[in-house]
Amino acid sequence: MANYLDTDSDGDGIGDDVEGSNDSDGDGQPNYLDTDADDDGIPDNTEGTDDADGNGTVNYRDTDADGDGIDDSTEGTTDTDGDGDGDYLDTDSDNDGIPDSVEGTGDADDDGTANYLDTDADGDSIPDSTEGTTDTDGDGVANYLDPRDDSDSETGDQDTPQPEIGVERNRAQFGNVSVGETQIRSIVVKNLLTSNRSLVVSRTLITGREPGEFSIVNDSGAPFTLAPGERKRIDVQFSPQTPGEKQAQLRIISNAEVSQIDVWLSNTGAYLVVQEVGIDRDSEDRSVNIDGTLIRENSTYTVNVSRSTLGSRPAKISETNMTVTRAGNFSMNITHSANPLRAGTEIATPERTALQYVSVDYNVPSQTFNETSFVFTVDKSRLPADTTPDEIAFERYSEGQWREQDVRLIGESDSSYRFHASTSGYEQFVITAPNINETNGEVGEPTGSDSDGNRTDADDGNGGQADCELFGVDLGSFIICWYWWLLAAGIELLLVLYRSRHRGMLGFLFSRRGGTDRSDTGVVEMSEHLPESSDGHLWGARLAIAGLMVAILTLSVASVGFSFASPLYWVGIVISIGGTVGAVVNGTQNSTIWYGAGVASAMIGVLIIGYGVQNGILLALVPGGLMLVAGAIGVYLT
Repeated sequence: MANYLDTDSDGDGIGDDVEGSNDSDGDGQPNYLDTDADDDGIPDNTEGTDDADGNGTVNYRDTDADGDGIDDSTEGTTDTDGDGDGDYLDTDSDNDGIPDSVEGTGDADDDGTANYLDTDADGDSIPDSTEGTTDTDGDGVANYLDPRDDSDSETGDQDTPQPEIGVERNRAQFGNVSVGETQIRSIVVKNLLTSNRSLVVSRTLITGREPGEFSIVNDSGAPFTLAPGERKRIDVQFSPQTPGEKQAQLRIISNAEVSQIDVWLSNTGAYLVVQEVGIDRDSEDRSVNIDGTLIRENSTYTVNVSRSTLGSRPAKISETNMTVTRAGNFSMNITHSANPLRAGTEIATPERTALQYVSVDYNVPSQTFNETSFVFTVDKSRLPADTTPDEIAFERYSEGQWREQDVRLIGESDSSYRFHASTSGYEQFVITAPNINETNGEVGEPTGSDSDGNRTDADDGNGGQADCELFGVDLGSFIICWYWWLLAAGIELLLVLYRSRHRGMLGFLFSRRGGTDRSDTGVVEMSEHLPESSDGHLWGARLAIAGLMVAILTLSVASVGFSFASPLYWVGIVISIGGTVGAVVNGTQNSTIWYGAGVASAMIGVLIIGYGVQNGILLALVPGGLMLVAGAIGVYLT
């Protein structure tokens, strides 16, 4: 039927006279022709014309129909709590008594389920409906998000020790299983006879590098409860979809003192044991131990190290990746702390603050680990307002200074950012963000040292301002520190001036007469006139000298504390390098390509040397030195 004869042109059950010709989602189709007028992924005939949140916008045009601050496109039509309302219409999707607008889309226990859908958001085996939004221990984190909230007192068991979980094997080795075949291994969980409390296993899940290759079968997973001395078998099935080495982790979360146990799953003899160690309620530090056994040379591992005890941290590591270059065994501890974990590693630049220190300690040579990286999350509520992801830094302590690592954003929710950081080995790390002025909430103002020493170097791309300080002066950096650019510009200019002297042109730099020429005998003689073709070369050299003088003068001004000198210094460097380039281009036209190539090679060589020295890459000194020497020789031979 033609649209003009059809009272419901898009067949969504809502009359054209109701929908009208507006284009709510801006997709080029008027609402009366658009089966999803608000582009939230839920058809109009599902949403209907009700107004669930009473905001004056009917559901089919409302991208947040229940007004809980979570988009309908995120919530969808699933009915998590089985109350008959799809999540997009349900202001408490998991029916835990805490509104979705309070819980949000964060994932406090890193179990892959957003808080608003998770009935145990902090993974402590106590339902959120029991814990509620009270903050028992006064640490600023509500009980339902705080796995260490003194909840024993809430449940009336303060004087009864928590149950102790026992797992009969810390690894499951499946052997050689072909694609299309399956193999099942069983892991036995026990409630050890150390307490009269029941062991409540609230969650079992597969995580790690290849979770899709393994599954919990035979209805043997959580939730389940074990009386003291009771045991239960968890069956894990390996069904390889592709050939090759496979690995994952079975995670068991319970109300035991050690609330999270990981069992290594693989089809090789090598395995890792991942467990939290040294839990001390009086200490904020948390350590996860990784023990590698029968590791093969150049094996690659992805290890999930997230723990519910880290749920309330402003930043935390959830995963590490590594290539183990040596065969054998190793042991590693990854420790989170609010304070530096080694003496002398404090960072105290006022513009940034430490969200979390992380120490990685191991019992093998550092060369054992290659291609190392981390996945980490940052709580948005702990950041200054308007902080963007590119202002978050992941820094490694190396050779006496903090150095920024390569970081990229890989995910974002309403409450957190998720990043991947590539690192040049394992050491001491710190996750940093712009500082918050404690008096007015502004970013970047000095606040003085706090009791935790939570300060970091400024974000200059090279590990902070302290890295670029020379004789008490810091003019910033661009890839490398300011003084390397000054040295590069100076050497470049010296080569141009050598060329000018060789051609008898030095005397013409600031005069139209009085130059020198070389005679056939090699003796420099005075020349009365400058060849017209050399004008460009001399004007470039003059500009380069002027720029370098500006840079040196601003350096003198900066030494007495004038901050405006920094941009003026860089203007001088740009002018100097630009002038030198102009002189080189003109000189090359009147000579050979070797002249221009020699000057460029020498300058690049200096910059490579600077980058190597600054970042502790000693191998960079070799190509940098060769390029510098080769460039100088090239200019000389020309």
